[in-house]
Amino acid sequence: MKTDILIAGGGVGGCAAALVAARYRRVILTEESDWIGGQFTSQATPPDEHGWIENFGCTKSYRKFRNEVRQYYKNNCPLTETAKANPFLNPGDGWVSPLCAEPKVFLTVLKASLAEYVEKGNLQILTEHFPIAAESQSKVVRAVTLK
Repeated sequence: MKTDILIAGGGVGGCAAALVAARYRRVILTEESDWIGGQFTSQATPPDEHGWIENFGCTKSYRKFRNEVRQYYKNNCPLTETAKANPFLNPGDGWVSPLCAEPKVFLTVLKASLAEYVEKGNLQILTEHFPIAAESQSKVVRAVTLK
Protein backbone atom coordinates (compact mmCIF):
# COMPACT_ATOMS: atom_id res chain seq x y z
CA MET A 1 0.00 0.00 0.00
CA LYS A 2 1.16 3.53 -0.72
CA THR A 3 0.52 6.75 1.12
CA ASP A 4 1.78 10.30 1.28
CA ILE A 5 1.81 10.40 5.08
CA LEU A 6 2.00 7.62 7.65
CA ILE A 7 0.93 8.48 11.18
CA ALA A 8 2.01 5.78 13.63
CA GLY A 9 -0.22 6.03 16.68
CA GLY A 10 -3.95 6.64 16.70
CA GLY A 11 -4.15 8.43 20.03
CA VAL A 12 -5.58 11.92 20.41
CA GLY A 13 -2.55 13.56 18.78
CA GLY A 14 -2.37 11.05 15.93
CA CYS A 15 -6.06 11.50 15.17
CA ALA A 16 -5.68 15.29 15.23
CA ALA A 17 -2.74 15.02 12.83
CA ALA A 18 -4.72 12.71 10.54
CA LEU A 19 -7.69 15.07 10.55
CA VAL A 20 -5.53 17.90 9.21
CA ALA A 21 -3.26 15.89 6.91
CA ALA A 22 -6.15 14.05 5.21
CA ARG A 23 -7.52 17.37 3.97
CA TYR A 24 -4.53 17.63 1.63
CA ARG A 25 -2.86 14.24 1.25
CA ARG A 26 -3.43 10.50 1.40
CA VAL A 27 -2.90 9.32 4.97
CA ILE A 28 -2.58 5.99 6.72
CA LEU A 29 -3.17 6.12 10.47
CA THR A 30 -2.02 3.08 12.44
CA GLU A 31 -3.06 2.19 15.95
CA GLU A 32 -1.64 -0.68 17.97
CA SER A 33 -4.88 -1.35 19.88
CA ASP A 34 -8.26 -2.21 18.39
CA TRP A 35 -9.62 1.34 18.54
CA ILE A 36 -8.44 4.90 18.02
CA GLY A 37 -8.58 7.87 20.34
CA GLY A 38 -6.10 7.14 23.11
CA GLN A 39 -6.98 8.71 26.46
CA PHE A 40 -10.35 10.00 25.24
CA THR A 41 -11.65 6.59 24.22
CA SER A 42 -9.84 4.04 26.35
CA GLN A 43 -9.93 5.50 29.85
CA ALA A 44 -12.52 7.05 32.06
CA THR A 45 -10.27 10.11 32.02
CA PRO A 46 -11.43 13.47 30.67
CA PRO A 47 -9.29 15.71 28.47
CA ASP A 48 -6.43 17.33 30.37
CA GLU A 49 -6.90 21.01 29.61
CA HIS A 50 -6.13 24.47 30.85
CA GLY A 51 -8.72 26.52 32.73
CA TRP A 52 -9.54 28.82 29.79
CA ILE A 53 -10.37 26.11 27.25
CA GLU A 54 -14.00 27.17 26.92
CA ASN A 55 -13.07 30.71 25.90
CA PHE A 56 -9.73 30.53 24.08
CA GLY A 57 -6.61 28.47 23.63
CA CYS A 58 -7.69 25.68 21.30
CA THR A 59 -7.92 25.05 17.58
CA LYS A 60 -11.12 25.45 15.59
CA SER A 61 -11.26 21.70 14.96
CA TYR A 62 -10.86 20.89 18.67
CA ARG A 63 -13.58 23.39 19.55
CA LYS A 64 -15.83 21.67 16.98
CA PHE A 65 -15.00 18.26 18.47
CA ARG A 66 -15.87 19.44 21.98
CA ASN A 67 -19.15 20.93 20.77
CA GLU A 68 -20.03 17.71 18.93
CA VAL A 69 -19.46 15.66 22.10
CA ARG A 70 -21.90 17.93 23.92
CA GLN A 71 -24.36 17.78 21.03
CA TYR A 72 -24.24 13.98 21.10
CA TYR A 73 -25.59 14.04 24.65
CA LYS A 74 -28.20 16.67 23.79
CA ASN A 75 -29.43 14.57 20.86
CA ASN A 76 -29.24 11.10 22.40
CA CYS A 77 -29.71 11.32 26.15
CA PRO A 78 -32.54 12.40 28.41
CA LEU A 79 -31.49 15.82 29.73
CA THR A 80 -33.31 18.60 31.51
CA GLU A 81 -34.14 21.68 29.46
CA THR A 82 -31.54 23.59 31.48
CA ALA A 83 -28.86 21.06 30.56
CA LYS A 84 -29.87 21.10 26.88
CA ALA A 85 -29.62 24.89 26.81
CA ASN A 86 -26.18 24.96 28.44
CA PRO A 87 -23.52 25.66 25.77
CA PHE A 88 -20.86 24.39 28.20
CA LEU A 89 -22.65 21.18 29.18
CA ASN A 90 -20.35 18.87 31.13
CA PRO A 91 -22.15 15.52 30.70
CA GLY A 92 -20.09 13.73 33.36
CA ASP A 93 -20.18 16.73 35.70
CA GLY A 94 -16.55 16.12 36.59
CA TRP A 95 -14.49 18.71 38.40
CA VAL A 96 -11.18 17.93 36.68
CA SER A 97 -12.33 19.10 33.25
CA PRO A 98 -15.17 21.17 31.84
CA LEU A 99 -15.92 18.30 29.45
CA CYS A 100 -16.23 14.86 31.03
CA ALA A 101 -17.89 12.26 28.81
CA GLU A 102 -18.02 8.52 28.30
CA PRO A 103 -15.18 6.98 26.26
CA LYS A 104 -17.71 5.48 23.81
CA VAL A 105 -19.11 8.94 23.08
CA PHE A 106 -15.65 10.38 22.46
CA LEU A 107 -15.00 7.43 20.10
CA THR A 108 -18.28 7.92 18.22
CA VAL A 109 -17.62 11.63 17.72
CA LEU A 110 -13.99 11.06 16.77
CA LYS A 111 -14.90 8.45 14.14
CA ALA A 112 -17.56 10.79 12.75
CA SER A 113 -14.96 13.58 12.51
CA LEU A 114 -12.67 11.35 10.45
CA ALA A 115 -15.40 9.65 8.38
CA GLU A 116 -15.46 12.29 5.62
CA TYR A 117 -11.80 11.60 4.83
CA VAL A 118 -12.20 7.83 5.06
CA GLU A 119 -15.12 8.01 2.60
CA LYS A 120 -13.12 10.21 0.18
CA GLY A 121 -10.27 7.72 0.27
CA ASN A 122 -7.84 10.21 1.81
CA LEU A 123 -7.63 8.36 5.13
CA GLN A 124 -7.15 4.70 5.90
CA ILE A 125 -7.25 3.65 9.56
CA LEU A 126 -5.44 0.44 10.43
CA THR A 127 -6.13 -0.74 13.96
CA GLU A 128 -4.07 -3.54 15.49
CA HIS A 129 -1.11 -2.43 13.35
CA PHE A 130 2.20 -0.90 14.37
CA PRO A 131 5.54 -0.23 12.66
CA ILE A 132 8.31 -2.77 13.15
CA ALA A 133 10.85 -1.55 10.57
CA ALA A 134 11.58 1.39 8.30
CA GLU A 135 13.74 1.86 5.22
CA SER A 136 15.22 5.22 4.36
CA GLN A 137 17.22 6.74 1.55
CA SER A 138 18.96 10.12 1.83
CA LYS A 139 17.18 10.91 5.09
CA VAL A 140 13.77 10.19 3.53
CA VAL A 141 11.63 7.29 4.76
CA ARG A 142 10.77 5.18 1.72
CA ALA A 143 9.04 2.20 3.33
CA VAL A 144 7.63 1.12 6.67
CA THR A 145 6.81 -2.45 7.61
CA LEU A 146 3.75 -2.88 9.80
CA LYS A 147 2.80 -5.82 11.95
